[in-house]
Parts: sequence; structure tokens; C-alpha cells
Amino acid sequence: MSSTLLRTCLFLALLLPLARARPQDQERTSGGFSLGMVNDWVPSGNYLIYSCGSKAADVKNILDMTYLALQTAILSTDSAAYGAFFRTADPASVTAVLSNITAGAKIKTLRHGLRAPVLVCVNALDAGIRTFWNMCQESERTAVIQPPETSLVFLCPVFFDQKPLPLSTDCATVNHAGTAFLAHHYIAGAQYGFLVHALADMYIRQRVPGRALGGDVGGENACLALPPDQALMNPSSYAYYVSCK
Repeated sequence: MSSTLLRTCLFLALLLPLARARPQDQERTSGGFSLGMVNDWVPSGNYLIYSCGSKAADVKNILDMTYLALQTAILSTDSAAYGAFFRTADPASVTAVLSNITAGAKIKTLRHGLRAPVLVCVNALDAGIRTFWNMCQESERTAVIQPPETSLVFLCPVFFDQKPLPLSTDCATVNHAGTAFLAHHYIAGAQYGFLVHALADMYIRQRVPGRALGGDVGGENACLALPPDQALMNPSSYAYYVSCK
């Protein structure tokens, strides 16, 4: 288990009593704790956007683009990209995860039952999320954090430095004979890819309770080498597939 994930779990454990002690916040509680008293909530379909201020419109836009782009991925399970990343895996299992992302299906949380998915812009001012700000600062490559047993996806400042969607020129070619991915760029390294990865992780855990944490296989070639049953459980496989469908 990574140090960031361990710190996240410890942080959640400390905040569980706090959530129960603040009933006035329960309407805006997701997972095991309350986010804070700031009245900064914006809806987008079934999703909620929290603490984003002037960036809320940008988050809503990337969600809107994600809704539309995933429709293509859901209808493209006969494509070369699907075959490359999921091989003979049942398309229904893949499209179920992608459909949940598109719909913003509610997440069963540890302490508070079903909750809407929440995208949180990390900042150093809101006391309820300051620890996640520190986690974001630990690595310049950390774009999102998805704490287990919650319906939360924390968006680090680095997330907003990425382009919203991968470009068609970013997409690579797949060498099926050698199971190699001949990349031009990191195609999943757009806001869309990071968001799909985090949400796929969340919904895969819903479908497979008890799935091991921290077991995601990253890297294009590593994903291509996975057998179908493992690819179905691997969030990065979904991010790569939808980014080059």
C-alpha cells in the first residue's frame, strides 16, 4: 500500500467521529466525513462539485465532455482499442462501469449509505480538505486522489494544468503481434483520462467488494499485457481504452 493511500486511510479514520458530531453538515456528507462548512456546491447531472469557486465551470465542462465521450466508448466495444485493452472480456462488464460513470450512479459509502459522487477542488483554505492539499503537493504528478470507501474524487492543482481531452494526434497505434503500445504521447494524461481513471476505480470497487487497494497496473504496455479478467479490474485499462477508442 502506498504512503499516500495509507495516510488517506488514517485521515479518514480520524474524521469519522467529526462527521457524526456535525449533523448540520450531513446533507453534504460523502463517505465517512463532512467536507466543511463552505457553501460552495454546484450540481452537474447527478454529480456534485465542491469548493471549486471560479473553477466550478471548468469542472462542469469536463464532466459534460466526459458524458458525451463515454457514449462513444460504450458503443465501441467492437473496436481495435477495446480488443487491445480488454481482449475477450465481456463488453457488458466494461460498459456497466462506463455507464455508471456517465450516469453518476450513487456510491455505497462505509458510514452513510448511498451518496452522490462528488468532485472536490483541493485548496489550502478549507480545513476539511487541507490534508489532501498536502498530499497533492507531495508529487507534481498527482492529479487526482480517490479515498476508498467514499464517493469523493479530489482534484489537485495539477489536474487543471492538463488539457481537457486527448487529441486525435495523441492516440497511438497498437502492435497486436507484439502486444506493444507505440505511443506518441501519454494519451490518458488529459483531464478526461485522469477523471475516468478515478471514477472507474470507484465503480469497480462497487461491483467487486473487497477488491484489493493500490493494485492498479499503470503504463500502456503493462495494461495491454493483462489477461481479460485482470483488465476488467484495472482502472488504467479503462482510461487508456476510452482515450483511444
